[in-house]
Amino acid sequence: MTEQTLFPHVAETSLSGLAFAAVRGLLMHEAEEHDLTLSTNTEKMVRMSTEYGDLSFQDIKGGVKAVAMSKRADTLFILKESLVESISHFAPELVETLVWSDASLHQGHPPNFQFATVKSVRAIGGDFMRVVLHVEDVRNFVDSAIHFRIILPAVGDTLPEWPTVNEKGVTVWPKGDKALHRPVYTVRRADIAAKELEFDVFLHAGGRTTEWAKAAVKGSKIGLTGPGGGGIPKTNRIAVYADETAFPAVARLLEGLPRDSTGKIVVMADGGEACGYIFPEHPRLKPEWVKRNAGEGLAAQAIADQKDHADHMLWFASEKEDVAQVRAFCSGANIDTKQHYIATYWSR
Repeated sequence: MTEQTLFPHVAETSLSGLAFAAVRGLLMHEAEEHDLTLSTNTEKMVRMSTEYGDLSFQDIKGGVKAVAMSKRADTLFILKESLVESISHFAPELVETLVWSDASLHQGHPPNFQFATVKSVRAIGGDFMRVVLHVEDVRNFVDSAIHFRIILPAVGDTLPEWPTVNEKGVTVWPKGDKALHRPVYTVRRADIAAKELEFDVFLHAGGRTTEWAKAAVKGSKIGLTGPGGGGIPKTNRIAVYADETAFPAVARLLEGLPRDSTGKIVVMADGGEACGYIFPEHPRLKPEWVKRNAGEGLAAQAIADQKDHADHMLWFASEKEDVAQVRAFCSGANIDTKQHYIATYWSR
């Protein structure tokens, strides 16, 4: 299979004045932090493989040549946006000069963006709300990519501005009072025929999405981008540890994992099972409820359980510091985290 067949969607740009060594260092850090693979890593070229496609960087005269490659136009845009976002952190002046080779192909909104209309919102348990959206195209929201971003205007903004693609092929997001909130959520259900997408919101004080969900009414419009993120792992041996922010993802796991799967599911909430979230039935995997601050933390339990589940995939999703603790353990125990899923879902 040729590279053009594998990645039919390609875009490139030149990053003038950027040192290749700096880019290489950033890519090596990103690969380690997010369990990504560097298929090429030399003094002149580095290439990173991601779930959306590949990013390559080549040392050229006066700067760096960047190439994004993907199987689909929408995921190519995700790769390009991630690159622009990274550049904006350490060399923001470069973003203004960046021009993508496929800029003429895109006008209006980004290809991975679409509008959604609220169909219903209802409480589930005491700590969650379930939102059903009408979405024009949900064909790509499958088990291999179960996450997406909702795009929310500022509270009270009745004339919101939405992302657009400029003449250079770069997505322009509204700023200031028009800035949009873009949190990541898990698709609980996607119905292609009904054009429905369903997701659950964990209610917590001060949360912008919490306030939106409580006030949302049928017919209100928001945006969304995706799909993206990890999918249902291809394994029948798994040890899962999650707090409330990851409950919808755990629910998807229980629906998608093979019926003969073995392992352990540990879910943590302030009140334990009293939080009221209902998980799908699985013949061999039953969630074990634990209360927060009622014993060892989620990270400590996951680490302690490794002696009994060393041959299982570790699936851990929680707060940033807990994730760091688990990653440090894996590093010390020479556990290849690329074979597992260890993800930050929120930060204190």
